[in-house]
Amino acid sequence: MNSTKNLTLKAQFKQWLEEEQKNDEMIVIGTIPHILRRFDKRLAIIKGNRFEKYYLSEWRKLFRIDRDILG
Repeated sequence: MNSTKNLTLKAQFKQWLEEEQKNDEMIVIGTIPHILRRFDKRLAIIKGNRFEKYYLSEWRKLFRIDRDILG
């Protein structure tokens, strides 16, 4: 993945979704813009279904791991 230091949280989440979309059929069905509309700029869930919540949860886990490794 490219450097994410200067990206907002939502932009980082979008970048991660774009990578995940290559292997995950559910993101293709839901579309990235549709998923991103469910979250505010701090990635608080405004409303969302279980798949959208799942993707945010997975990204958060990976984001924390990356922070520990790179930080």
